[in-house]
Amino acid sequence: MSAPKPAKKKPGDAVAFETQLAELEALVERLEQGDIPLADAVAAYEAGLKTAQACEKLLADAQQRLQQLSANDNTDTTETSA
Repeated sequence: MSAPKPAKKKPGDAVAFETQLAELEALVERLEQGDIPLADAVAAYEAGLKTAQACEKLLADAQQRLQQLSANDNTDTTETSA
């Protein structure tokens, strides 16, 4: 059995965080079972690293957006109370 291949994506297509997290969890579960050939385990590990990095980027982007929204909200509140 070969390692699951990530879905083909067109450049610029965003994959939802939840989808990527589910893919990562499936890869981890498969690796933890320990019954896959070494080459497949290495491929799954590599795919997991890439997916984890993508998840981290999505989280960082979301955090930055929330900080910007919060800063905008604070600015609006300050302007109306002045």
